[in-house]
Amino acid sequence: MARRSCCRFLKRSEGVAMVEFAILLTVLMLIILGILQFGLAWYAKYVITNATREGARYGVIYRYDTSGNRIPPSNLTAPNRIQDVVNNYITGLLPGGSWTVPTPSGLGYTRANPGDDLTVKVDCTNPWDLLGNFIPTLKNMTFSSSTTMKSE
Repeated sequence: MARRSCCRFLKRSEGVAMVEFAILLTVLMLIILGILQFGLAWYAKYVITNATREGARYGVIYRYDTSGNRIPPSNLTAPNRIQDVVNNYITGLLPGGSWTVPTPSGLGYTRANPGDDLTVKVDCTNPWDLLGNFIPTLKNMTFSSSTTMKSE
């Protein structure tokens, strides 16, 4: 009799579907969170790329003094104005991330003669909010973007 009840217990499958569902749900949730996190990372990269474009465009447009001479961006009264333009663009669009905007480089920043290059770069660290809680090695993602434009 004990042998029969033992065999009957092993053949029962009442909770198998629930266990299988729990396993599949975990995998499915990780996939969905991965897709969402990838979308957020793509968006962050998009934001900093557009911010560098805005900053470079602001920097390559010539400014003139009262006598009509061109003023390079490095000689403006606020030489970090390009960085301000980039920071203002990113501030409302990239919550939770931290970024740095190094001083622009190139002859377009120091001389501003027509055809000189001006390079604006942004380095960004964005947290993995969704997957970082499940996979500790994925706490932050670091990427950068730079734009080079010719002075007008």
